[in-house]
Amino acid sequence: MKVDLLRNRIKKMIQSDFEYKVLVGTDLYSVAFSTNLAEQISWLREYLSPYYMICEDETERVESSLFFTMDSSLIDLIREAVLGSDVKFVGSYRGENIKEYKISNELKIQKTSERESYIIFNSERSWFVLIMHPSDAQLLQEPSRVIREIMVRKLEKNNELMIHAGAVEKNGLGVMICGEKGSGKTTTVLGFIYYSDYNYISNDRIMLAVENNRLTKIKGVPFAAAIRLGTAFQYEKIQSLLKKGTLIPLKKETKKIQSHINAVKSLEEVEMWSIKEYIELLPSEIACSLDSKVVPIAKLGVLIFPIISQEYKEPIIRDVDYQYIKTVFLRECFTFKEDSYPDRFDIVNQSKTDVQNRVLELAQTISRTCICLEIKYCNFEDIVPLLNDRLSI
Repeated sequence: MKVDLLRNRIKKMIQSDFEYKVLVGTDLYSVAFSTNLAEQISWLREYLSPYYMICEDETERVESSLFFTMDSSLIDLIREAVLGSDVKFVGSYRGENIKEYKISNELKIQKTSERESYIIFNSERSWFVLIMHPSDAQLLQEPSRVIREIMVRKLEKNNELMIHAGAVEKNGLGVMICGEKGSGKTTTVLGFIYYSDYNYISNDRIMLAVENNRLTKIKGVPFAAAIRLGTAFQYEKIQSLLKKGTLIPLKKETKKIQSHINAVKSLEEVEMWSIKEYIELLPSEIACSLDSKVVPIAKLGVLIFPIISQEYKEPIIRDVDYQYIKTVFLRECFTFKEDSYPDRFDIVNQSKTDVQNRVLELAQTISRTCICLEIKYCNFEDIVPLLNDRLSI
């Protein structure tokens, strides 16, 4: 009975007109976003617009729709339905954080364990309904994140792979920056922008496409960039904006981080006090702070593996081969237990072996067609002349 009532409520919702309708699209697909909360639109534009075209009232092009509601009575109904005997448990994602249930042959529901958040979607994955409690701290960000998940899944279906890497661009040519956690990816991304006038693509996730055994593009994925406070304090404008409160860190510990920002006066104090907190900045905030811009797409021409250490007083730069690239890719750039593999929304079904084979193909293609370098340095400014000589971008 509860399940039938829930199905009827959802059906009525996706057939109704919402106050706002926004399309987010690329040349490959578009996603409709409907909401009854005006603030969602401003966040959507701020977070996604550097990467995806946002336009109004073009619903005939929509492939997948995301509806958003804060109806507490619907949450109560879902809670009762999930506990009912007619609902079947399917499995878990992100460890045990997200549990999936089958409501009927047409509908599935995913419940987030750590908070009162649900997603209901149909078997064709042509629409998604996000239901959240009005008091949820993730109220503004979550719909944009779900849109990103849907888009990434569809890009994977179009033979693109998400890779753990940063990227910058200059004159249409993309530089991809890979390495293990703590190797200096973020510092290198910011260094290219600040010292060599590159544009920002992404700090942590990118999509790569291979067609006819050649790389065609590198595409940014909209993630807020987690930047260590010490790294941020290397750039005077970011430091100044943080102290003024113009840039708002998006962490739960915002008050604690802001107190450190207000207290310290220099990078030396950050290091002396061993302050390890991270701030999260939007791509547009990073670009604006460094007098740059966000570029969503570029042709990949350079692959960089940075290693930052105090011992490299003299910067070192060397070429790397396919074996080096393959090793780092498989060890650091593709974590098969992440959200992508297995896929949260089951839009694509790829085995771990299938993905690994594509990674190896990707490494081979990059080793043949791109400049591939390992760089070791202490301060990025010191390695700029060497990079300029090699890259000539």
